[in-house]
Amino acid sequence: MPAEKKSLGDFLVAQGVITREQLHKVIEEQKRTGERLEQVIVRLQFAPEEIVFQNIADYFSLPFIDLNTYQIDEKVIKIIPEEMARRHNLMPLFKIGNTLTVAMTNPLDIYALDEVRAKTNCDVEIALSTKEKIKRAIDQYYGITAASLESTLEEFAQSRETETPPQLIEYRKTYDLAPKEIISGPMEEAPASRIFDAIMLQAIRDRASDIHLEPEEKMLRVRFRIDGLLYEFSTLAKQIHA
Repeated sequence: MPAEKKSLGDFLVAQGVITREQLHKVIEEQKRTGERLEQVIVRLQFAPEEIVFQNIADYFSLPFIDLNTYQIDEKVIKIIPEEMARRHNLMPLFKIGNTLTVAMTNPLDIYALDEVRAKTNCDVEIALSTKEKIKRAIDQYYGITAASLESTLEEFAQSRETETPPQLIEYRKTYDLAPKEIISGPMEEAPASRIFDAIMLQAIRDRASDIHLEPEEKMLRVRFRIDGLLYEFSTLAKQIHA
């Protein structure tokens, strides 16, 4: 008889992602909070998010996609509504024939997959990516809404497990992040102040040490330095920095 497949937790221990002791702590925390295994591992900082999801992809025999470097055809973005992408934290990648491939964090989320199938009338295949990179891709390709900016503030505060820092409270008041104020579509069509707001908040969420604004002949390139490496956040039309 074939050997029984290891649990995901045992697999991550065998791969050296976490220790057996850490796995026990994660399982106890899971019972308390109801979070998924990988969510607890990342929150407790037992392993980097990217390493965790790369190994989960291996466990389920799925591809792992680095959305920081992956170029998505903007035509495929129109297949899935923004609201659905944000609600399920998934990103359409490409479509071949009647098969749509999406990046998501939870390959066992059958409700999300069923909803995508029903909405698109496509067969759906899965690739894995990290939560933060999917969020960043959604903001880049769908546009950044006031609601998503407010969510960034809340997540930043929760990640510190403290009350919202005073400077972020003032930031929220200053820019009046009301739901009616929305950046829909390309960022360059939004007011300059809202674009600056979006860039600053994304930099906070990504824990960027530097923000690089690089004027070129026809565009303004925005890049963040994260853990010593530069990643492109967005490119804006030339008139933004004219």
